[in-house]
Amino acid sequence: MNVVELLKKGNAKYAEGRYEEAITYYDEVAKLDPKNADTYNYRGIAKYKLGKYEESIKDFDKAINLNPRFTHAYNNRGNSKLDKAIKFSSRVPAGYIQRNSTEVDADKYKEAIADFNMAIELNPDFAEAYSSRGDARFQLRNYKEAIKDYDRAIQLNPKLASAYNGRGLVKDNINEHESAISDYDMAIALNPMFMDAFNNRGNAKLKLEKYEDAIADYEFAIELNPFNPNYNQNKIRAQQMMDKERQIDQAVHEVEKVTLIVNHFNEELEFYKKQSKRYFILVVGLLVFMVVFICGLLYKFGVKELLISLSLVEHFNLYLWAIPVIALEALFYFIYKKADKLMHFYRHKIAVIGSLEYLLKNRDSSKPLDQYDNFKLQQYAKLYEPPSFIGKTSVMLKPDTFSIKSSEKN
Repeated sequence: MNVVELLKKGNAKYAEGRYEEAITYYDEVAKLDPKNADTYNYRGIAKYKLGKYEESIKDFDKAINLNPRFTHAYNNRGNSKLDKAIKFSSRVPAGYIQRNSTEVDADKYKEAIADFNMAIELNPDFAEAYSSRGDARFQLRNYKEAIKDYDRAIQLNPKLASAYNGRGLVKDNINEHESAISDYDMAIALNPMFMDAFNNRGNAKLKLEKYEDAIADYEFAIELNPFNPNYNQNKIRAQQMMDKERQIDQAVHEVEKVTLIVNHFNEELEFYKKQSKRYFILVVGLLVFMVVFICGLLYKFGVKELLISLSLVEHFNLYLWAIPVIALEALFYFIYKKADKLMHFYRHKIAVIGSLEYLLKNRDSSKPLDQYDNFKLQQYAKLYEPPSFIGKTSVMLKPDTFSIKSSEKN
């Protein structure tokens, strides 16, 4: 089998994703034609795909030594150096969160940039080289220059999905989350299998507190690559944040309800206080009237004559004077009992308000009411109705306004 046939078979295996087998064919070609720069470039790419960055760099070195103007070899070597720096960095891999590069990491990224610069110098219209240099500058937190590289890459190749994804990462790190999502959308439209773009878009949506949308993106990324731990961890983190946000919202809702009860109880207390004053003023007035009325009778008839007269049937007209007195006594007793009930209800309301205020002050505001607190609140709601003889006030609400249903906690 000659060099051309071996190279074709190696490329076919590479296209199928069978990189180890492709490397064996490239090895054979290198033995037969050790001065073929393309062979080392192809073998370097296959090793890069397997994550063997050190070995791939050596192959790209050979390709560049054989052809110092080999543009793609410079770009490929830069990518190998970039990914090697990311892999062996103490930080999280690219595409997840921003990292602070150490001096050693910075030097590695600068070495990669030097290769990208060379590729661009040899071919100023090499879109992939601009995009890769943007990746390296992103790692160095040189966001302004990175954006320029991604913009140039997109200008040269509007269908380069990696450039949109890279630009989205930069925007996400400078808090332009909506714009970043637009770039991720474009990257996914160009490459529906771009798992990192789904993950990165999920991260941007998570920062905007769009939890359900973020989880959906993480699930797409997991579906494309179930074995990436970062995708799964991000999904779990989003679910936890969403649950916590719901708990906080529920807690705020419940506190607002309890506060509403306290405020309306206070308003009603003012109403009951005024009603109580009116009743007791009426009681005192009636009492004074009765005393004056009886004193008047005694003054007119005298005690002895009045008693004798009342015992005689012929003095029936005097009984007419007794009827108002008895009626006044009955009215006095009736009003007194109602006023007493009102004051009892008033004092009870004060106790309820004290309990509710204690509940508000002595609970974790970031958590919903527990079962016991919710039970107490429902009991307080049952005590809301005032005595029937009071009538409705201007601040009356429906009783179910004061009950927190269990379905709202779901």
